[in-house]
Amino acid sequence: MMRPLLISLLFLISFSAFGEGSFNNKGWVAPLDDAALEERAVSLGRQFKCVQCKGQSIEESNADIALDMRLFIRNLIKEGKSDTQIIAIMRNNYKEKYGDALFMMPTTHLNAILLWIGPFIFLLIGAIIVYYTSFRKKKTPINQEEL
Repeated sequence: MMRPLLISLLFLISFSAFGEGSFNNKGWVAPLDDAALEERAVSLGRQFKCVQCKGQSIEESNADIALDMRLFIRNLIKEGKSDTQIIAIMRNNYKEKYGDALFMMPTTHLNAILLWIGPFIFLLIGAIIVYYTSFRKKKTPINQEEL
């Protein structure tokens, strides 16, 4: 009789660990008191990629650096910073060390655009060259004596 009760109690206690907020070995990131501010913090956190994990935002990651970034964003929100100010601060604080890998949607540079468009330009140039060299009707000189 006591054993099923103990198992049930342990089962219920294990689910209490899955509450709101984030936890890892460095500590707990408690949600902000205001639901709108917490939603804003989560939205901002989804814009930044965890630099330790592959393809996860800092909101999804349990890495220590992601925890630090989440805490930093929440502290900036508590200070009253706007979203654009927070993004600029994050860019200034972390971009030098991590570059464009920090952002889930990387910024577009001329180099990146050329890398995407360049192969199509070369394909078009190659098609034009093939057309003019092989498919175009070759002009043969007319011999005046045959006329």
